[in-house]
Amino acid sequence: MSVLRPSLALAFTALLLTSRAAKGQSVQDRRALEAFRDSIAVIADAGQLARIAKAAEHLARSRRSDPVPGLRHGLSLLRRAEIEGRLFDRAREAFERADRAGHKLVYSSYGVGLAEEGKGDWLASEPANIGIRVGYGAYQAAVRAFLTTLTREADFEPALQELARLSEVLRDTATTRIILGAHQRAAARGVDATSFLLDLGRLERQAGSLDSSIAIFSRVAKMTCAPSTTLLELARTTLARDTAESALYQLITSSDDSIVLAGIRADLAPIAAASEMLAFDGATSGKARADLLRRFWSRRDAIDLRAPGERLHEHYRRLLYVRQHYALSSNRRYYGSSDLYRAAGNDIDDRGVIYLRQGEPDLRLTPLLYGLNPNETWVYHRADGDLVLHFSSGGQGTEGGDLADFRLVGSVLDLRGRDVPQDMLLLSRVPVSVLYDRMLAWGPFGAARAAREERSLGESSAAEALGSDRDPLQFTSPLNAAADLVSVGLDGTQSLTHLAFSLDLDHEQGTPGTSVPIHVRLVLMTGPDSVAGTLDTVATALVNDEHRATGMVSLRVPAGDFLYRVALMVNDSVGTVLPISRTTIPAYAAGQLAISGLALGRQGSSAQWYTASGDTILIVPQKEFEPDGDLHLYYEIYGLDPGESYQTAIAVYERNGDRAGRSRLKFAFEGRSIAMVTREKRALRLSGIAPGNYWLEVTVFDRYGGRVTSRQPLRISHPERTSRGD
Repeated sequence: MSVLRPSLALAFTALLLTSRAAKGQSVQDRRALEAFRDSIAVIADAGQLARIAKAAEHLARSRRSDPVPGLRHGLSLLRRAEIEGRLFDRAREAFERADRAGHKLVYSSYGVGLAEEGKGDWLASEPANIGIRVGYGAYQAAVRAFLTTLTREADFEPALQELARLSEVLRDTATTRIILGAHQRAAARGVDATSFLLDLGRLERQAGSLDSSIAIFSRVAKMTCAPSTTLLELARTTLARDTAESALYQLITSSDDSIVLAGIRADLAPIAAASEMLAFDGATSGKARADLLRRFWSRRDAIDLRAPGERLHEHYRRLLYVRQHYALSSNRRYYGSSDLYRAAGNDIDDRGVIYLRQGEPDLRLTPLLYGLNPNETWVYHRADGDLVLHFSSGGQGTEGGDLADFRLVGSVLDLRGRDVPQDMLLLSRVPVSVLYDRMLAWGPFGAARAAREERSLGESSAAEALGSDRDPLQFTSPLNAAADLVSVGLDGTQSLTHLAFSLDLDHEQGTPGTSVPIHVRLVLMTGPDSVAGTLDTVATALVNDEHRATGMVSLRVPAGDFLYRVALMVNDSVGTVLPISRTTIPAYAAGQLAISGLALGRQGSSAQWYTASGDTILIVPQKEFEPDGDLHLYYEIYGLDPGESYQTAIAVYERNGDRAGRSRLKFAFEGRSIAMVTREKRALRLSGIAPGNYWLEVTVFDRYGGRVTSRQPLRISHPERTSRGD
């Protein structure tokens, strides 16, 4: 005779004892079933479970009026299925037989739900199972079974917990609303377990009820047994609504709780670079991690000229938005040869990936063409160049794919479908770019060249969108504006840098001859993602007769080569962000020959800087001049001894990118320094120089053979054109 192992003996004893439960004692029945389920949960031997299941089945057949043995049979089969990866259908049938006995116990429909949910997980986990919604039929059946359970007992917490989990798995808006309704009814009946309330708060947030979600998480946070994730969920929700909880975010980011850290890491992963994730993982303390994340978000605020905390808020708003609008309702993705991106996960489609990184597009086209799969084109208008992105769903030919799964493609010609006339396809994108007009109307060679440009635009836009994350300032009323950063003058041993700016105003925004306040933001960068400094101030601008306001801000900037971006704002809705520009701030050392930047100006449209010696220097924001006007040039020379002679050469060269071409103006002169700072003012006549792009270059030679050069780009405009900046 075989000897039962202790775990098996315990389960078998529970089976025999609890089978004597009297009919109608549902509370006792449930406790017995829960005890039985706990006892077999520790068994990992399929043979032992098979013997327990057989004993339960035997009792169920001999006591057909008692549903409990049948439920035990189902639970034992369910445990076997969890180990062996099958038998879920047999477990479901055992629960259904118990339900058909007429007793309608909570555990019978709950067991059906567990069996269907387990079957769904088993099917979805097997890569060989093909389809686009593998296991989803079982998941939906599980939802129905758990909802049936709640009609029998509305506050049965295990069923509520499983429904909350299935809401995250299915990612279906309609199903989430139904599950939320079940949780709300349970809350009305007084269910207040912390795990239940956390699930309810997440469901309310997913449904868009942020105030209700915040109230629930705040309630849990006051409980003595609040889980460590409570403050994280509260921060996620409040940040999705506004910027008020940045302090709470800093509190949770200093935590060393592994569950909280995993949640924060998951929030960062969609936009953070690999190096940033490595730094996060390598942080050795909560304080170090909090400081790292503060720099992470502050840098993004600075790059996009945002106020502190705005980028953090926007990220959590986007996280919620994409989960509501771009969640995948499938767990298999099939890519085609034209797809540009291979996602690491199956939670959101490619539109969601781009939205998390770039935000709401400025233009969204969703044309309906017969034979064409669902598709979208997004356009982001950016100061540094537009991004144009195309998304196509489904498959084509032998390529599979869900019609609700949008993937990024490189060209409008890659959109999937069949028998779609190309001219109709191109016509649908005419609002996006002039390239589509050219592809339609030009001859074969011109159309082919436009098609190559269109594909290059799509592919480069995709690379930029996937490789960056942005939240640029947006204005409902953009302004025509210009700005230039010029380093000239000294403050002790450090150079002075001047930001000259101008912008066109409406009659209501400024009266000629008066001064108006302009909000100025500036970011200096040593690279596209490396912030060197920021400026956020209000400057005074003088309005001329043409309603153009011109002003200037002086600041101290260390020596080096920088990229910079400027935003000029009349108010929150009226302003502009200018394209990234480059500037060089020269280094000065005592006794060494050096030259400042070149300040260029013209009468009537320049900002004014007053030097320490009392001179008035004109600095024009846009380096564009008419050929019949005078160009006022000012620069300073450093490192010459008083009385030392020097030579200066001034030239205007054709500009070919960063290279200088033929000279169009050139002259030289000699001078003698009268102080440690030599100040030079010149007026240059540009007549005779054809309209175009040029370099103005100034080179200084000292008596020892030393040589320094400074140059500035300028543009000569057509005489009949009014200069308004590039």
